[in-house]
Amino acid sequence: QGEALVLTCGHLFRDTKGGTRIVVETFVGGQPRVYNATLIDFRADEADVGLISFRPEGPVPIARLMDHREKLNEGDSVYSWGCDHGNNPSRRDSRITKLNRYLGAPNVEVYGAPVQGRSGGGLFN
Repeated sequence: QGEALVLTCGHLFRDTKGGTRIVVETFVGGQPRVYNATLIDFRADEADVGLISFRPEGPVPIARLMDHREKLNEGDSVYSWGCDHGNNPSRRDSRITKLNRYLGAPNVEVYGAPVQGRSGGGLFN
């Protein structure tokens, strides 16, 4: 009904206190489009999940969430999309190094040091 939902990292909103402007940038035909977004809710604790919404001019691509019956394995190839230090989106290829290494919610660790600006982007297989 004209609204798009974005599942992202909760830590992005930890220090906002509800007063920071949130924007979503999409790319249509290689051209950026910027939309104001609304924070629905977030958890910056061990779940580290946030949900925002925005109203695009048309359909936006979606990514299917992993089915709980699917299994990941150490060594599996994965890739992410993100904006290193605020640059244009780029793909990074990697491999899963550890599964559930940390206490709390299920977690996936991949090869390579985190880069500022990539938080909230998807990890795909």
